[in-house]
Amino acid sequence: MPNRRFKSQNAEQSQNQRDKTVDTKELRGKTSELELLFSFKFFDTSQIPPAQHFREWELDTPANNYLKEILKIRDGYLQKIKLEDNELHEIIFEEFIEELDKILKEYFKADSAKQGLLSDFFEKLVGLSKETRTTSKQKKMLEVYGDFPPNSVTDFKIPKFSDMPNGLEWGTLQDVGGQKVRVAGFMVSNIFYVVFLDKNHKFWKSKK
Repeated sequence: MPNRRFKSQNAEQSQNQRDKTVDTKELRGKTSELELLFSFKFFDTSQIPPAQHFREWELDTPANNYLKEILKIRDGYLQKIKLEDNELHEIIFEEFIEELDKILKEYFKADSAKQGLLSDFFEKLVGLSKETRTTSKQKKMLEVYGDFPPNSVTDFKIPKFSDMPNGLEWGTLQDVGGQKVRVAGFMVSNIFYVVFLDKNHKFWKSKK
């Protein structure tokens, strides 16, 4: 005799699967002219790298990047001093000062007070909040791809949240603090769910 309980469980699972599937076509028609909203409910910290956390974007400022460069140069010259005779230490130190002077001049020539990536991101959200799905795509502020990118063009994997809907439209917020900087996620209705911070454009890699 067929196992009715087993059939019932299968039917229930199939129904749950259908319930989680988003009818994106129907939602697009109803909400394409509503202003965009944003959610961080499915923000995925399990794929860092290739993604980044907010703290990393907070520290990604011109000032910090120049400081990293200075420390790298310093460490290089310290290594040279360890390997050379004492008589050459003064010459090596003078070389270091010259390199340091070049970096500092570049730093002050640039906008040393320029904000970091995290500030750029939130300013982008402010601007997008005044746009609809339609206008944001027209202005190339939002790119909607559809399915999750294939393995051949992405370094990411689909997140494993138990309550994440199926049938999603994946996409990216474009030019966030730089031409290749992206924020990846998916659209449901007029809501963009932020999932990955993608500073290095690894969510949907461009063809070279």
